[in-house]
Amino acid sequence: MEQSVLQGLTGLIEEVVTFIIVAGMVLWISPLVGALSILPLAFAFLFIRIYNRRVKAIYDGVRKRLGKIGSFVQDRLAGVQVTQSFGREPAEQSDFDARADQFYEASVGASRLRNTYFPVVSAFGFINNLVMLGVGGWLIMSGSGAFTIGALLAYRGFWWRLQSPIRTIAQTSDILQRARAAAERVMELLHAPVVVTDKADARVWEASKGEIVFDSVDFSYQPSTPVLRDVSFRIAPGEFVAIAGGSGSGKSTLLNLVPRFYDVTGGAIRIDGIDVRNFTLASLRAPMGLVGQDNYLFDGTVRDNLRYGRPEASLSEIEAAASAANAHRIILDLPEGYDTRVGQNGVKLSGGQRQRLSLARAFLTNPVVLLLDEPTASVEPESESLIHDSILRRTRSGEGTTILVTHRIDLLRQALRILFFADGRLSGDASHDSLIATCPEYAEAYHRWEVEEEVK
Repeated sequence: MEQSVLQGLTGLIEEVVTFIIVAGMVLWISPLVGALSILPLAFAFLFIRIYNRRVKAIYDGVRKRLGKIGSFVQDRLAGVQVTQSFGREPAEQSDFDARADQFYEASVGASRLRNTYFPVVSAFGFINNLVMLGVGGWLIMSGSGAFTIGALLAYRGFWWRLQSPIRTIAQTSDILQRARAAAERVMELLHAPVVVTDKADARVWEASKGEIVFDSVDFSYQPSTPVLRDVSFRIAPGEFVAIAGGSGSGKSTLLNLVPRFYDVTGGAIRIDGIDVRNFTLASLRAPMGLVGQDNYLFDGTVRDNLRYGRPEASLSEIEAAASAANAHRIILDLPEGYDTRVGQNGVKLSGGQRQRLSLARAFLTNPVVLLLDEPTASVEPESESLIHDSILRRTRSGEGTTILVTHRIDLLRQALRILFFADGRLSGDASHDSLIATCPEYAEAYHRWEVEEEVK
């Protein structure tokens, strides 16, 4: 942008200096021919003034639309996991297409206006040449000596110097071409192939129960480095299960396999008795809620963010979900309540506020399967307690299957069942008390987490 501005200023100065010099020279050579030749330029300058006024407004519109596309894409790419977890890819694609169409229409309008510039300016130049040749030729033929062939050639050479407006237009065209290239790059990014896709005969998941079975599951990001090895367990419909383990034990990866952010490299994951790879991604992810350690909030209002996964939700339903997540009161304390804009990634909110809004967003979809990945890892103590309360109230009500990755002491104690992972393997599957007694690795990890919480 800075380079473009400097180029524009340099071109403008060059045009002004060139015009002053050329105008002075042609008037010195022949005041009559010079005055008559400059007259068409007065009309040309009037046209350029009108053109610049219109083209500035149009280019401003083009730049604003391109800026909106850039902000939209940046926002959506940053929150891509949220988009995928709610199955909102088609809606986001439609939204982007609408913005791209607006940019395209504005660009076409700018191009049409720009394309009138050359013919009109060329017409004024043609008239100037006619005047110069006609009047100059008449003066030469008259033999009065007021104008000679040498003067005509010099006169023509000076006018040839008025080429800088064309260079300015070329620079403007170059800027637009770069903007067009940037927009095409955005389209390439959005249409890049994804790792996981629907099978040709994929079916729709009716989301009736929420039973989850891991059957000898293996997974690795790199072939030589396994993350999960021979993992098998069953979670009954409506059951609340906590997952615990040390850093790098595969807990978060396990959660990401359920909605098929990745596909297993061995074994199978079945939901309601059917391999998840046989479901369409949209139908698999839509009935699931995912709340992670740092959940993305889009640049919009609180209301828009909460109903992201369920756009048709009523205000009363939104408020009920917010209340269930202990978020309703903090929302009402915001400057404009549910209509408060949160900024990109909720920059105007605290970590605890963002997490409670993310939890409410997940609750609003009434998920058959709720996946929680350390939802209180980076929040203040007050918010942590309220989030724990929200999670436990939901699990006690039996509203869907809940899988919670955590090492928080109070949540582990209250979980009826804990899956403990170590080095990518399932090392224990029992209640807290049973694991303390039978799984030395869990007992050691639990006491370490207990000390860490006391230090805090």
